[in-house]
Amino acid sequence: MTDFASLPRTLPRFGTDDDQDIAHHLEWIGACKGDGKTFSNFDYAGPMTETVLLGVLAMRAPGTRLEWDSENLKVKNAPEINQYTHIEYRKGWTL
Repeated sequence: MTDFASLPRTLPRFGTDDDQDIAHHLEWIGACKGDGKTFSNFDYAGPMTETVLLGVLAMRAPGTRLEWDSENLKVKNAPEINQYTHIEYRKGWTL
């Protein structure tokens, strides 16, 4: 780590160097109290998760280039894959 000591810190830090093992907790608590956003907020993590899950869908259709409709959360050119994009809830159990 001594080789990297001279690199500038460009990301916000929470806490001191002594409590960096709990820094992500401090960052989350600060965001809950209105002190900015967490570094991996939903604006960042949501689209990244969507991309990863699209890769999982692509495994269900090998050799097919999937056209993803992000607004409607559906595959446009392979409707048979859309069965994996939602859950059928039992009667009486809905969101």
